[in-house]
Amino acid sequence: LRHCIFQCLSTAAKEKRQFTRITEAYLESNTIIALQEDRFLETENGWLKMNLAISKNSVDTSSYISELCQQKNKDYEQYYPLVKVLSDRNSINNTRLMADLEKTLYPAKITDATIPTFVIPIKPWWAQNLFDKELAEATLFGAKEELALRRELVYYRSRKPSGGLEAPGRILWYVSKDNDSENSSYIVSAIRACSRIDEIVIGKPKELYKRFRRLGIYEFKNVLQTAKNDLEREIMAIKFSDTELFSKPIELIEIQQIVEQKVSFQWPYRITPNAFSIIYNIGTSNLTEK
Repeated sequence: LRHCIFQCLSTAAKEKRQFTRITEAYLESNTIIALQEDRFLETENGWLKMNLAISKNSVDTSSYISELCQQKNKDYEQYYPLVKVLSDRNSINNTRLMADLEKTLYPAKITDATIPTFVIPIKPWWAQNLFDKELAEATLFGAKEELALRRELVYYRSRKPSGGLEAPGRILWYVSKDNDSENSSYIVSAIRACSRIDEIVIGKPKELYKRFRRLGIYEFKNVLQTAKNDLEREIMAIKFSDTELFSKPIELIEIQQIVEQKVSFQWPYRITPNAFSIIYNIGTSNLTEK
């Protein structure tokens, strides 16, 4: 159900529709809960959600929302409080508040917010099975169907070096090159997607697998391999959601020019808000309004 809602929001944003409205009069309780979790607001005639395909700083986002609220629909006025919050310069330094607003306005990105953003390397096989539909379609069997219907997933990695990973935050997925991808026509050694970091948990293989086994393709043997087959070694679980695939992958040379560092992305790498803004705008060039 939540995946269907996510697909509706994503489609609406791609089509430059700023709002999604649910007008069905009789909804089951689990549907109402799902809508509330996705920040739909109740109106006289149903439910309403703002979904903005924009990438702007906080002040410009505030102005954009203000203009939308002035349209001849009183339901839109429920979003007026966001105008004030986003126009307050102190708000951009409140990481949790800004991350929460990005979730409320998904897929909008508030480019000057102090939301920590990390480039995280991932091998093509894991990428295609966790989120990258294009890579999956290039393989013989494609991605697992049940995984394609999930919007919350987990990725395991070694605990260190962590690059300062923290939640809430953003991930830019850098799909690395491996032997299987060398002859592929699809672009690797590139940033191919963006996700939201919901939670980071450190723990031993068994406890992490028990906690997150429903969120992904990992079997216990895969989790144990991440811990170098040591049941007592602590590893990291990154819970992420709402992944956006980029229409234009950003290759390594271009990334290095943007971050002004000759990095190779062997582990998570934190980037500045300005670097994130540039990379995100390039990656979603056909979808977002700057």
